[in-house]
Amino acid sequence: ERPACQLKRESADLTDPKALAALLDRLAGQAKRIVVIAEGLLMYLPVTTVEQLTCQMARNSVIRWWILSLNSSGAVNMLRSNFGRELGGVVLHFAPRDGVAYFEHRGWEVKEVFQLVHAARRLHRGTWWLRQFARFIPEEDPRNPPKRWGAVVRLVNSLTAG
Repeated sequence: ERPACQLKRESADLTDPKALAALLDRLAGQAKRIVVIAEGLLMYLPVTTVEQLTCQMARNSVIRWWILSLNSSGAVNMLRSNFGRELGGVVLHFAPRDGVAYFEHRGWEVKEVFQLVHAARRLHRGTWWLRQFARFIPEEDPRNPPKRWGAVVRLVNSLTAG
């Protein structure tokens, strides 16, 4: 199958507002439509950095879609306690209490939410025990996630959602 898009990996210090602005300007000059994939990234960033990233990308009409993973504060706390040593002292920060509504209030429309436990079951990922247990976990409200919740989310820029 022939790809219909070009994959481009970029590196930038997202905590530096000038570096972020330069990256977004450069990308906007190189493409007509961009999808940003940030799986597993946001929880490592300070809340102010995520705010800046979210709003700057929403103001850029070339950035049409954003696919990201999102975790509740309880899930992030569980990761800290279970894997803290393995993370080598890395601090986990971002876990919005209002789930996907955080992005809706900042220029993004939520198109799809795949709760991780259910996606793992559908894709036959994770342990047998987890896949069986997932049958009994209800789909949760992504705007008011429970204590331990994680999902992959597909957002569309409100400027281009038309």
